[in-house]
Amino acid sequence: MLRRSGGVIVLLIAALVIAQITERKLVYSVVYLLAALLIISFSMTIVNLSWVQVTRATHMRRSQVGKFFEETLTVINRAPVIKLWLEIEDHSQLPFHRAGRVITSLGPRRRRTWSVRTFCTQRGRFTLGPLTLRSGDPFGLFSLSRCLRDTSSLIVYPATLE
Repeated sequence: MLRRSGGVIVLLIAALVIAQITERKLVYSVVYLLAALLIISFSMTIVNLSWVQVTRATHMRRSQVGKFFEETLTVINRAPVIKLWLEIEDHSQLPFHRAGRVITSLGPRRRRTWSVRTFCTQRGRFTLGPLTLRSGDPFGLFSLSRCLRDTSSLIVYPATLE
C-alpha cells in the first residue's frame, strides 16, 4: 500500500507526463501545485521537529510498592514558529507508567508541562525513558520521528508493614 506522499508523487509524475504530451497550461499548473505541496509539507515536517526540547524531572529516584511515583515532563518550543502537533512516546519499563502525550498548537517560544503519577505495583529497578518525539505535516503526507535517548532509573522497594 502506498503512503499518501507516494500517491502524491505518482500524481505529480502522471501530471508531468500529461503536461508534456498535451502542453496545456492548466496541467502545468497542477504539476506546480503538487510539487509545491510536497516541498511545503516536507519542510513543515522538518520544522515541526526542529528546535524542540523535552525535559523529564523526577521528584524521587526511589519508591515503594503501594505508593505513587511522580514525574514532570516539559516540552519547550524554542523556534519562532508554531508547532502544529507533536507526539511524545515514552518507552519506560515501569508498569502502567504512561507519560506520553500528543501536544497540539505549541506556540513560538512556549512550553507545555504535565505531571504523571504512577502507582507502583511491582518491585525492581526500572528504566525511565527513552522518549520518541514524532511530528508531521498538516496534510498527513510525511511523518518524522526523533529518539531522545536520555534515560534515568527508578528503584521500587517492596512494601513495608508497620
